[in-house]
Amino acid sequence: MLLRPRSNDPRFWPSGAVVPRTGPPSGRGEPSPTEWLRDILGWADVQSEPQHWSIVEIQSRVFNSQLVGSAAPRKELWAPCRLVASSPATLLLVAVNVAVFFWIWMHSALNASPHTLSRYGANWGYQTLSGQWWRLLTSLFVHTETAHLLLNMVGLLLFGSHIEKIMGTRGLMLLYFSCGLAGGISLIAFRPDASGYGASLSVLGLLGGLIGFYCSRLAALSKGARWKLALLFAVMVVSIWDDISAFRSGNPGHIAGLLAGVILGIVFGVKAGAAKRHVFMISALVALLLVVSATIARLCNPVVPSLYAAARAFDSGENDTALAEINVVLQNEPDNISANKIASEVFLKEPDYLRAEKAIRKVLAANKDDEYFLYLLGIVELRTSRCDQANAIAGQLARLRSNYAPMLSQSPCYVSPKGFSGQHLE
Repeated sequence: MLLRPRSNDPRFWPSGAVVPRTGPPSGRGEPSPTEWLRDILGWADVQSEPQHWSIVEIQSRVFNSQLVGSAAPRKELWAPCRLVASSPATLLLVAVNVAVFFWIWMHSALNASPHTLSRYGANWGYQTLSGQWWRLLTSLFVHTETAHLLLNMVGLLLFGSHIEKIMGTRGLMLLYFSCGLAGGISLIAFRPDASGYGASLSVLGLLGGLIGFYCSRLAALSKGARWKLALLFAVMVVSIWDDISAFRSGNPGHIAGLLAGVILGIVFGVKAGAAKRHVFMISALVALLLVVSATIARLCNPVVPSLYAAARAFDSGENDTALAEINVVLQNEPDNISANKIASEVFLKEPDYLRAEKAIRKVLAANKDDEYFLYLLGIVELRTSRCDQANAIAGQLARLRSNYAPMLSQSPCYVSPKGFSGQHLE
């Protein structure tokens, strides 16, 4: 015999049965029959999904629920085990970053120059814009300092584990890589001469994702949650303050990665369920936008292939070829910083100190505290018998706490370009 249960008719319940309640409180002290039916029979909505159950089936489910309710509670997992279970993708990204760091350490490339780091996948604008686009991805895992690695990994664990819980594993991966790629493209677009590396672009994107997600749900946040959101804003301001205050010499990739994260966070916050279901579609759209952005960055820097060819020729000792490529760039863009950087080093090797000084001063006009080119200017002053000016530059480097200060102070001051007196700076 089949009976159709009614939510307000308790006659269908077995006499003396004690039904454990697992759902939310009804507000009347005891759970209503509707809540009992939902908890025991597993109905999502008793009113909209009526079903037929036999008395035997109902009694069986009540009996099983009593057994489950009387069972001993499961032991809590150890905290690291809970982290592994809830945030596997976050821990995977941390493991890859740490593994790459030790790989670079084994090759004795820690604290290396940006040019040297390009051998390990750093995002150097010359190479990336010349066709080596894979550097946008590999640079997200390159670290050369222990403090740099620890800071980024702490941020990745804090923000990434939370992102993975609210947006899922696919959402975390989408934010990590899309924000990192967006930041890398922004860096090579605005500063093609710079070399970028590290997970900070992606970590700031995860921070922006949290901010965007919770801002889209601001009305539903409790007072405590709003204070946490305010703390996230404070962390954001501190993280990008240097890049905002000195945009030309900072890293525009940090700002771009953060903004990309905020936009994606809002998308997941407004349409959480739809975003999780259509994460592949969102990823395809983001990939298309990244390709368009990279193409625009390439078109905005048409002289980069010539700059890269000049840099390679200079490294190979082919100064004439390097000067030929540099002249092509300087004819179109006389004040191009990257071209003047390469030209200054080529002219120092010639040696042509007059043209080298001219190129160095153009570089310093854009960034007066560039330690390396201050050092090169000091070398020019020494080799053209202007020892007092060189001494002043050495003092400026000392105030900047630069490692080039003692190197310049210990260099001899030449009486003429072809000889020196053996005089040293004081």
